[in-house]
Amino acid sequence: MKNHFLILITLVYFSIGCNNTHSQKENPTNQSGFIKANCTKFKFLFNNEDFNSFGKKFFKNDLPISPKSIAIYDEWIYIIDTYHNNIKRIDYNKNNLKSSKILSKDNIWLNDIIVFNNKLYIISEIDSLYIYDFDLNLIERKWLNKGEGKFYKLYNDSLIISYPAEKYKFITINSKDEIINVSHGYRSKKDLSHGKFCIRDVENSIIETAYGKFVLNQEYKYEGANLDFDEKKISFFNTDSNYIYINVCKY
Repeated sequence: MKNHFLILITLVYFSIGCNNTHSQKENPTNQSGFIKANCTKFKFLFNNEDFNSFGKKFFKNDLPISPKSIAIYDEWIYIIDTYHNNIKRIDYNKNNLKSSKILSKDNIWLNDIIVFNNKLYIISEIDSLYIYDFDLNLIERKWLNKGEGKFYKLYNDSLIISYPAEKYKFITINSKDEIINVSHGYRSKKDLSHGKFCIRDVENSIIETAYGKFVLNQEYKYEGANLDFDEKKISFFNTDSNYIYINVCKY
């Protein structure tokens, strides 16, 4: 397997927003009050012939099949590879890429990924929820509704999935991976994909989290699912015709 990737170091700034945390004390700030963060950028070449690489397929009159969603855990970055129907894991300290087994030879439209209950949860538009361990071993497959489900919120040790096409139908899963509630309602504008964002200012390319305010690269398009964060870092990705670009910023 040949993986093509490049690492670039840049500097970005965070300002404290939403809820103040220990991050404000631990990170050095400049005179303007912004927290400095070091960013590492990975660049992987698309290869549709190799399921251990990322894939992307273009259509003349429709959106491409390409990497869809990101989740971070510890030193690992997990990204859905919708073209190859598998999950990619990037260890950004050891600079390596690992792939899960292919879930299906047919397109199952993997749609979103989240860390919950010390496991990875991946939802498909073709009525399935896949549960993995962090080494990319499939633990269980559960049957859900067909449709473009998104991981909406982590709440009281439960995971809530929303289906916008069904007038915001919500399915709640508990820590035993049991479906405990099905309801309908409205989404809060402050709760975006992965259930952790405080405020998203699309016009000014700003994500404000519980750990600070991140000024995004305006050349990138941010839709919630392509960005995740924890108390130590924020990671996001974007693609062009040939590459996927993955950024990890430690603050």
